[in-house]
Amino acid sequence: MTLESAKIVDVERLDRERRGWRLACVLSFLASLGLVSILGAQVPPPPQDGLPEDVAVSELTLVDLLGRRRAVLGTGLDNSPHFTMLDAQGQERLRLRLLKNEFPSIALLSDKGVEMISLSIKEKDQTELSFKDAKGVTRSRLTLGGGKAESCFALCDAEGSDRCVLRTDASESSSISFLDKGRRTRLQLGVDRAGAGLDLIDGQNRTIARLGVTPGGEPRLTLMRGGEEKSLSLP
Repeated sequence: MTLESAKIVDVERLDRERRGWRLACVLSFLASLGLVSILGAQVPPPPQDGLPEDVAVSELTLVDLLGRRRAVLGTGLDNSPHFTMLDAQGQERLRLRLLKNEFPSIALLSDKGVEMISLSIKEKDQTELSFKDAKGVTRSRLTLGGGKAESCFALCDAEGSDRCVLRTDASESSSISFLDKGRRTRLQLGVDRAGAGLDLIDGQNRTIARLGVTPGGEPRLTLMRGGEEKSLSLP
């Protein structure tokens, strides 16, 4: 091969390499356009007015850095919404619900998942705060009546039955009642516009003795049996 032939071969080889690099650059550019096009198709256009679009889900769960469920927002089987917060062991500790009767409720739970304190709104705008034992049984309850309804504070036994109830209402009367296991009032101490009085009541809800003060300030003891009354008062 002469020197002139070698130069021609080198020029042809360089020309082929140059065309190869051009083709590679074109292909890379087209591939980049394709990737951008695909990514652009996956990213939704920005919402109008800068407001985020609605996201519709039946349940939304928040997890911590370890992947543990810590909060759940969702709806129950009765379509009532709820929001629950969980501890590191996955146990519910706080629960907010809108009950199926559309009344809101907040509950605080123990580390065993037992409801210990609950706050809710009842019918007629009554607000109720309940304290419960380790078994979830109500042991005391505070009810605030809406409007002119009475308000009361109740102490309950181990079965959740009212045993002592303090009441007051808009008529300026108040009373404290003691009940038996059958939820029957057996003793009641009350104050109203007519004066103060203490009633002893039998198992048939009949007052059998009353110790009171008349509107004139006179103390009086009244005993009742079989429709008969006998009163004793100071002269």
